[in-house]
Amino acid sequence: MYNNHRWDLVDAYKKDKKVVEKVRKETLPDSLQTLEDAALLSLIEQKTKERDQINAKIRELGVERSKYITQNKSSTSEKSLGEEMIKTIQKEATKNGFKL
Repeated sequence: MYNNHRWDLVDAYKKDKKVVEKVRKETLPDSLQTLEDAALLSLIEQKTKERDQINAKIRELGVERSKYITQNKSSTSEKSLGEEMIKTIQKEATKNGFKL
């Protein structure tokens, strides 16, 4: 869901493959300013592939997480942490003379 083509070179490349020709060298970080256009383009393509792999892994883990949550939902007879906290607070309040 992340996309910021205004300042992210990988996103700018995805939007416009000719970004290397358009970008001004002085706007790039020092480490990229010395690269020739071909080397810069190669680096952008490499980083694009890495980012795509990471995003695919994130999606995969999201699916696994959803399955895990579905399979391990507590039964309705079990109390949630919030419910247990409210019960304990009410018990202590009653014990100390408060009427609820």
